Amino acid sequence: MCKNLFHELSALLLFPLFLVSAEPVRAPWATSHVQGTPDAPLPYVAEPVFRDVELGQIVEMVPLDGRMYAYAKDGKILSFPEKGGSGGPVLFGDLGLDVTQGHGFGMAFHPRWRETQQVFLTYMTKIHGGENRLSRFRFRLESGLPVMVRESEEVLLVWASGGHYGGCLRFGPQDGMLYLSTGDGTPPNPPDSLNTGQDNSDLHSCVLRIDIDKAENGLPYGIPASNPFLGIQNVRPEIWAFGFRQPWKMSFGTTGRLWVGEVGWELWEMIHIAERGGNYGWSAMEASNPIKPSLASPLVPISPPVAAHPHTEAASITGGFEYFGGRLPGLQGAYVYGDYETGILWALRHDGQKVTFHERIADTPHKISTFALGNEGELYYVHYDLRSTIFRLVPNPKSGQPSGFPHKLSGTGLFQCISNEDPSPGVYEYGIHEPMWEDGATAKRYIALPGETGIHTEYHYREDGSYRVTTAWPEGAVLARTVHIAEKPVETQVLHFDGNAWAAYSYKWDKEGMDAELVGPEGDTLDVPEEGWQGGRSYRIASRAECLRCHNMWNQFTPGFDPLQLAGFAQYPRQPAREVATSLGLANALFFHKDEDKGQLVDSRGRKGSLETKARSWLHANCSHCHRRHGGGTAPLELDYNRNLSESATLWVAPTRGGFGLESPRTILPGQPWRSVLNYRVSAIGNGHMPPIGSREVDAHGAKLLWDWVSKIPAGTKAVEPDGSLDNPSAAMVLARQLAESGLEEEGVAKRARPGLDSRNHNIRALFERFRKPSARPIPAKLDPNHILALNGNAAEGAKLLSADGKLASCFACHKAGGQGTGSLGPDLSGVGKRLGRLQLFESLTRPSANIVPEYRMWNVVLKSGGSVSGFVVSQDGGGLSLRLPTGQTRQIQDSEVRARNPIPVSLMPEGLLDSLSGQEVADLMAYLAGL
Repeated sequence: MCKNLFHELSALLLFPLFLVSAEPVRAPWATSHVQGTPDAPLPYVAEPVFRDVELGQIVEMVPLDGRMYAYAKDGKILSFPEKGGSGGPVLFGDLGLDVTQGHGFGMAFHPRWRETQQVFLTYMTKIHGGENRLSRFRFRLESGLPVMVRESEEVLLVWASGGHYGGCLRFGPQDGMLYLSTGDGTPPNPPDSLNTGQDNSDLHSCVLRIDIDKAENGLPYGIPASNPFLGIQNVRPEIWAFGFRQPWKMSFGTTGRLWVGEVGWELWEMIHIAERGGNYGWSAMEASNPIKPSLASPLVPISPPVAAHPHTEAASITGGFEYFGGRLPGLQGAYVYGDYETGILWALRHDGQKVTFHERIADTPHKISTFALGNEGELYYVHYDLRSTIFRLVPNPKSGQPSGFPHKLSGTGLFQCISNEDPSPGVYEYGIHEPMWEDGATAKRYIALPGETGIHTEYHYREDGSYRVTTAWPEGAVLARTVHIAEKPVETQVLHFDGNAWAAYSYKWDKEGMDAELVGPEGDTLDVPEEGWQGGRSYRIASRAECLRCHNMWNQFTPGFDPLQLAGFAQYPRQPAREVATSLGLANALFFHKDEDKGQLVDSRGRKGSLETKARSWLHANCSHCHRRHGGGTAPLELDYNRNLSESATLWVAPTRGGFGLESPRTILPGQPWRSVLNYRVSAIGNGHMPPIGSREVDAHGAKLLWDWVSKIPAGTKAVEPDGSLDNPSAAMVLARQLAESGLEEEGVAKRARPGLDSRNHNIRALFERFRKPSARPIPAKLDPNHILALNGNAAEGAKLLSADGKLASCFACHKAGGQGTGSLGPDLSGVGKRLGRLQLFESLTRPSANIVPEYRMWNVVLKSGGSVSGFVVSQDGGGLSLRLPTGQTRQIQDSEVRARNPIPVSLMPEGLLDSLSGQEVADLMAYLAGL
């Protein structure tokens, strides 16, 4: 018991008497120990350059003759001197109205540009309903500077548009040929809907190689004689390598090898070294994850990536360059690349056979849209924004310093009594209007600003009357949030501003609720009681990178402590949040002027507010972290509350990320929620569920609220709601809604949901998963071990299940079985029948983390340099250890490099792999495995 608990209880008796009239008096927060980072500081930090150059939304940047050329999303290309000089940016060229707002922009000057005066561009045009182009333009010199001649365009090559564009251009340093990357041309869902990734009869999903100095066979370019598939029937001769989903930026290294950054789909972000005639998997594979293995091309075996990042640390890889500049000798010869979503940068070295070095080198708050080499080999990257900015890496002055970051929540200085969550003086608990749905968990929120510092907002007015708003948080600021399940704390999330960037950390509470311990960067999973929330038996603590996908620069990193959301302070009830915050000096008055004409959010479960206001508040709290202008969401809708609905890119707009089989789907179709993808996503469970982070279950309140709202949006003509049936996903949405609002007891709901759960259409099944408990999904009641073990299994049927086209094809991502598969993350299943009895085999399939085979237990090795490496221990001796990485490479680590070694308690094999099987099918699978 805390020593001041008596005084707290005494004061609580007087709470109603004095608190109503209590004037806010600021107590300085003087107990903070949240300083630095828990890991050793990374070796580099970002430094802005070219600060005086105003740019648009830059997606490509290239050097030429002492200048840098920045290619913006609106089709404008500006040039400016790399090493200073007179005058501002100069317009090099403008594609004008032909360009659309896609992302497939590439630029490359002819290697003999002085002689040819040619530049090559890729872009997406509105012509023919939308297509991607590779075009040649000529330029002339005006006052000594190149200026593109728009009318000189010669279209060299066209490929279809529709989602993933690719579009990067590079000239081979050794052969002078032009290399072009193309994506699969489709939205993310369903993956590769055109099945083009392994289809070599078109130009999608490839790196193409052409000769732009000659025209032949009726084409405006030539096919190099050394192209790998020249002369093969039904194979495009332009293909140099294939099997790419969205190759976002590629570059040649100093030895001539071609690096390709590959944006993944479900699990992985990848880096490839693309070789002549190589096949890099998509959409048969996504790194080690099988997607459509039966589509694998017979031309060439699939090559794995040289590096693969899980989505806990990366979400949209941007390929970079090998560094050969003079400023950063520690990076000489390393390939440097980053991630658009998380802002993390890595360096990688490869000796031609294997990765010899691969570490995180910087962590930034930036959206990295492209990298560029300067005229002398210095490396830059672009932070994508309405007005993009350019950065370079510099050595971190704090690198190598020990960290004093608290590893216990009690050591942070946030609470004076940790078991009661009693805030320290100067730490204030605050509330918000509309919390995010977290499967029924609740949260308490705190703000702590060092000393008496505050948040400062300024308005910067321009001559035309427009203005720019900047908000500065004090160094050392902390926002904290404790998540409770059944009134017990499970996790406290800490958002910390170090004066340069925000970082996110999590502390996991012990079972007694006495203290919480810092969680590693990869996150964690813990067992929780099913009672008191809807999320099932386990609770997942997000990785640090995942936290920053929602706490991003587009919502200023602090979407909770925001004028739209801020509802009040616990210490000063019934007093307006604005007056309390300004009286305490937590924020200046201008902080609350932002978007004040839009009003505030409302509690969507409360009495106040119209149906639209409640629906927009729910969408803001749950979706606008990413789905706002440039916020990182893969669909271009804008759901923040201060965006007019007519400007939200939702009404009557065709979905860009899949329609889930709905009838003529739209993002929002007024009056027809059963044809609205937004309604489908909040009502379904699985890959299509939104939001993807923070919840796994459907918010019944939110789903009904949005259905009612969309139903009442004026549509001009009244639509007839389809009869609820399982004929198609649109009709099934109506049936699922009727079941959700039926008022039936749990048993009745389960009975009526069964036909939907048994549907062969996975888009329909996803709508009915909400009607069975999460704990029933990993090990459904039908998988009772006594029942399964009593069945006679058919090994031949089991072999069909565990085949390249069977329900369990995903197992080959990690395992081999019966001579099939290439996976090495798990044991060869061919010998499992000899090692395990039938009951043990059943338990290993349904509870994989209960008994992990020692040689397949993952270890996290924390390095003294500040990074960490996870893998299987292959061997170890007195001098170090050998780790096999998830991507297949082996990493040698010396003992002198190691700070700590920690076993990972959770198996890489996820639970729930047998969810789609009947009891008989499980018996068949076990019979097959036992007979191998």
